[in-house]
Amino acid sequence: MANNIQYRIRCETDGELFVWADAAPTECPVDGGHTLITAATAIVSHKPFGHSANGYAPTVNDDETKGYRSGWQWNNDAGDVSYVCTDASEGAAVWEPTTGGGGQIYVNRGDVTAYDFTLGDFTVGAFKDMNLSGIIPAAGASHLVHLYVALMSSLVGKKIVLKEKTGEGNSYNVAECRVFFSSIEYVYDVWVMCDANRIIEAYTNCNQGAELVVRGWMIDG
Repeated sequence: MANNIQYRIRCETDGELFVWADAAPTECPVDGGHTLITAATAIVSHKPFGHSANGYAPTVNDDETKGYRSGWQWNNDAGDVSYVCTDASEGAAVWEPTTGGGGQIYVNRGDVTAYDFTLGDFTVGAFKDMNLSGIIPAAGASHLVHLYVALMSSLVGKKIVLKEKTGEGNSYNVAECRVFFSSIEYVYDVWVMCDANRIIEAYTNCNQGAELVVRGWMIDG
């Protein structure tokens, strides 16, 4: 979805209209059972996900079982109201209205079953780009990212440092997590700005453990 291009498409089986990023899917993006879909004119948009609801608001049942996930945007054409999904849990989806609200909305990623990055993903002793584009949708680009950080080292004073990818030698405006006692795991909850490509920079000099999990991110309301 790097180009932020959307296609307005209509399922020929039930007539339902969708907005789909980059290219028309080969089957219905909600139930997957319809293969006859017509792609119309492409439009440029900064909304990476969408579903034109043809005149109704989303409910708690418009959830992950229907293909929705955190960050999806829903447009109620009749009511002129837009919504963003902040939690797609089955039977308990949360859709927050965004039209005219301004400000920003926190998107909770939900359950995560593994670390996103571990010690082997770092370059020990140097900053390294951590690409979050496989986790955070395009709507979260150039916004704050919420991170769980865990670290452990046999040496006191070792650290993980996270910062925005600025291309400069910034060592002050950073999120720094330290080890105060050897061989004890320390956990931190931090916020870092990602860039337009959803990249942050990360440094560690730990020798036993360094893990990151993306907990959530901000998007425009």
